[in-house]
Amino acid sequence: MSTPKLYKAVSSEGCTFCAPASGRHKDAELAIFDRLDGNGSGKLPEIEIVRFDNGSVLRDCDMPDFHSSLLVMNARALRVLSETLAPCGVVGELPCRDGQYYVFACNVMADAVDLTMSDCLRLDTGRAYMIIKHVFVPQRIPSADVFQLQVFGKSGPLYFSDNIVSLIKQAKLTGLEFQRL
Repeated sequence: MSTPKLYKAVSSEGCTFCAPASGRHKDAELAIFDRLDGNGSGKLPEIEIVRFDNGSVLRDCDMPDFHSSLLVMNARALRVLSETLAPCGVVGELPCRDGQYYVFACNVMADAVDLTMSDCLRLDTGRAYMIIKHVFVPQRIPSADVFQLQVFGKSGPLYFSDNIVSLIKQAKLTGLEFQRL
């Protein structure tokens, strides 16, 4: 069985990105997971779009980077991706004074990587905390267009299928680039 093409998203150079309007980045990330999973109460945390970095003006984009475990998108990106994302997770509207933005949190987890064969950074305990070079187990890769690895849970990066990356490229959505793994 051949391994399907899989990708990881990286922020496009020179594009706007997201930050919590207040508080710590990790707290905002966890609050988003809690609210979208139905475990938290209240609104999603407010974000702001960072438009300047080190004195440079950043380009507006459709998918500003926030964290590798979440996909933030504007209304245009949501229209393009909503049907494909729906079976893979939950979308919620993010409060943002800079415009209308949405966040996607994945609910498809897979035990799809061979940690003994992959090149990983490990804690002293031997537990992997980052994968440098992935070795996937083809029969364990889900058919979903977006998934996460069980070993990292909700805080781990999103993995994208060739299908969704093609949709993003065809629609010329900006803000993220995709590295084939």
